[in-house]
Amino acid sequence: MEVSINFANPIACYDNFINKCAGRLCHVEVCFEVDVAVLRVIIDMQLGESYSPSICQTILNNTEKMSGNITVAFYILFGDVMSLRILSDTEEDEFLKIPKEPVYETLTLQLEEEQYHELIAWNVKLLGTKYDIPRAVLLLTPFSYPTTSRPNTFFCSQLVMYMIKENNLLPVEDALDIDHMKPDDVYQWLLQKINHIKEQSDKENE
Repeated sequence: MEVSINFANPIACYDNFINKCAGRLCHVEVCFEVDVAVLRVIIDMQLGESYSPSICQTILNNTEKMSGNITVAFYILFGDVMSLRILSDTEEDEFLKIPKEPVYETLTLQLEEEQYHELIAWNVKLLGTKYDIPRAVLLLTPFSYPTTSRPNTFFCSQLVMYMIKENNLLPVEDALDIDHMKPDDVYQWLLQKINHIKEQSDKENE
């Protein structure tokens, strides 16, 4: 099953001063295609452990009459909280459309079904988590504010890196400061990892 990690360019719905200061890429989030009934079961199972049971309940209420596969994005924007939105190409608002160029650049990871659903559950638990403004501002400087434990707040690229690390999606080097990575940094790191996996696979298939 394919997990999409989508990196936004500072255009269209992301065209603002703050995003243009971030670098070539201004935002990163993760998308899943999932049967809505499965999503509802996952959310229901995480209600007791989630950061915001009320947000989870709202999603359950809003998806009650839905059926079939849907595409969802887990994301956090500057100064906001971690949220979920349902995406569709029938929407006029670019923010609610399936991520595509030129607004987004997408990298993908292939997971087994069980790990795929565990990854959705990991994101569901963090819905409502607040934005890490101090560390995000420090991204514009050479200075970092690393932590020895998982932080209680996140900015977008930090959230994606913790997701990758805590779910063992890819090996994360101990020397890598995942509390001080811009979307550009995550993109380059992830692209390198994906290319390495492809090269290893090609060698094994020779």
